[in-house]
Amino acid sequence: MFFVGLAAWFVFLWAAKTLLKIKDKDAAIVPFELNFPQLYLYQKYVLPAWQRGEPLALMVLKSRREGISTFFEGWFYHKLRFYPGQNILVAAHRDDTVDDMHQMAHRFHQNLPPEMQPKTQRESKKELVYLPPLDGHMRVVAAGYIDISRGKTIQHALLSEAAYFPDLENILAGLSEAVHDRGRTSIVLESTANGASGSFYEMWENLGKKREMFEGARNFRRAFLPWFIHPDHELLVPRGWYPTDEETEMQKKYKLRTGQLVWYRMKLQEMELKHPGRGTRVMHQEYPA
Repeated sequence: MFFVGLAAWFVFLWAAKTLLKIKDKDAAIVPFELNFPQLYLYQKYVLPAWQRGEPLALMVLKSRREGISTFFEGWFYHKLRFYPGQNILVAAHRDDTVDDMHQMAHRFHQNLPPEMQPKTQRESKKELVYLPPLDGHMRVVAAGYIDISRGKTIQHALLSEAAYFPDLENILAGLSEAVHDRGRTSIVLESTANGASGSFYEMWENLGKKREMFEGARNFRRAFLPWFIHPDHELLVPRGWYPTDEETEMQKKYKLRTGQLVWYRMKLQEMELKHPGRGTRVMHQEYPA
């Protein structure tokens, strides 16, 4: 088991698939094997910063159900379990999401091999605390709490669905003080879109103009994950199915396969049923291209 622990410490992808368990879309407990959007973020942004020993500061604009919250919580739990002194904050915009993310952290812990489960000081509804020598914790809170990070020392912070936070600017001001801007620390904001206004939108636009959000060593980068990056967003092409002119234009613009157009039309029809008269707008917001 010593060599298993040593491998897990060095290689996150191996540790995730071998040791960490998640609940999939069918509510089955399965190994955490990264999907394509997760692997894309890991290889392009997360791993390079970690290997260079630099702080990770990242905004992710995503489509629905790409598993981005799961990826970052798994990545941060890996640090909690295998690196001493890691304090992690996970914040979500709704109470039910807070509960889901809290259960995810406990699922990681409880499904470790018994001999690899650290001793806990506390396993409460919103917190997982490890005793020394790890001496770290993961807290999961709702974004509605003001100044959720002031006065704390945090190594890694995840703000899930940050575009929906009621006071994102104030929360980030606290995080900029709580999370060191040197070494292997992280501030990650991930979200689907929430209209063309608000703090998240303004920060995203400013980053597109190469403006820095914070002074010092921490410079934010942005990552966009369009709907068609996920391999699940594709269906078999029915016999006699033909794209509309608009779909043909979209196919040429984004180099889409016909099966992806079939999926997109099906999802758009679903959105129209759920949001009469607003389906197209909601589709563009939740599954951007």
